[in-house]
Amino acid sequence: MYSPAPVTKKHRVANWLASSGLLRLAEYLPQRECLVVMNHHRIGDATTSDYDPGVFSATQEALDEQLRFLKKRFQCLTLEEAIAFVEGRTRLRRAGVLLTFDDGYLDNFQAAFPSLRSHGVQGVFFLPTRFIGSEEMTWWDRVAYMVKKARRPKFTISYPAPAGFDVAVEGLEVVLLRLFRTYKASEMQDSERFLNELHEATDCGPLPRERMFLNWEEARQMLRGGMAIGSHTHGHELLAKLTPERQLEEMATSKKLIEQNLAAPCESIAYPYGLTSSFTAKTVELAGAAGYRAGFSFFGGVNRRGSINPRNIYRQAVMGGPQLAHFRMRALVAGITGGVEY
Repeated sequence: MYSPAPVTKKHRVANWLASSGLLRLAEYLPQRECLVVMNHHRIGDATTSDYDPGVFSATQEALDEQLRFLKKRFQCLTLEEAIAFVEGRTRLRRAGVLLTFDDGYLDNFQAAFPSLRSHGVQGVFFLPTRFIGSEEMTWWDRVAYMVKKARRPKFTISYPAPAGFDVAVEGLEVVLLRLFRTYKASEMQDSERFLNELHEATDCGPLPRERMFLNWEEARQMLRGGMAIGSHTHGHELLAKLTPERQLEEMATSKKLIEQNLAAPCESIAYPYGLTSSFTAKTVELAGAAGYRAGFSFFGGVNRRGSINPRNIYRQAVMGGPQLAHFRMRALVAGITGGVEY
């Protein structure tokens, strides 16, 4: 679902700044009063996974490095502190940072939770309630598994339009990106037909059955351990494709299930995919109608005091593993400028 992050020119610049000592000097520059929200998905080693490599944000070791850096240079916030700032009810001493995690994979409980707790930092975990405790596989992991395990790495599909793919020639990342774009395209009316056709075309064998998502008891343990839980809707649907009635149902169902199972209020939601094309102004309005105080998008940006829509709080992606220098540079630029994302 998310493009793997290659080593880019920005990574090389960040590594040069780190090796020259300039990046450390930048850590002492004054910061603006702003909220920087960092968003992770899976925590672990993408190279050992049979599923979508682009969903892995960091290894557990890289996450520990990030936490040590953020605690030293930023004001690490809880969800309630971040919402209070967004609503204009409180001020920050310096740039504040909030850490969020989407999708509720089991490694969020097994790896992210212990790291956050050991550093005394709260993470906010946005859960799609249909998947909690289930052996269900997301569509993006189904696609990645089928391509990785393909007995026919050169294959064609006919729906929603004829297309050919060749993993040996194009490479895994390019093939996955093309298939992900096809799935999310407006022409896609029957997603199960597409997935079943891909399954047959790749001849990958039966799909595995294993629990990939944390369950309710694990979510309760995380709450007791100082973490926060929010909604990622019920079925992780692309909200912009749904009617207003279905959007409201997705958001209200998730909120109800979380509050019933965790005996705690659920007042924040992260819109699935979170891009400008993934939700609409109507979605933001409906989030308020469903009872959410805060809504989080996922297309970048920094939140400056006085100019924040509480139901469209900007988040920056953390993707691509252990590139600590680049992570430090992005966080520092955001905190120093209060509005520029590198």
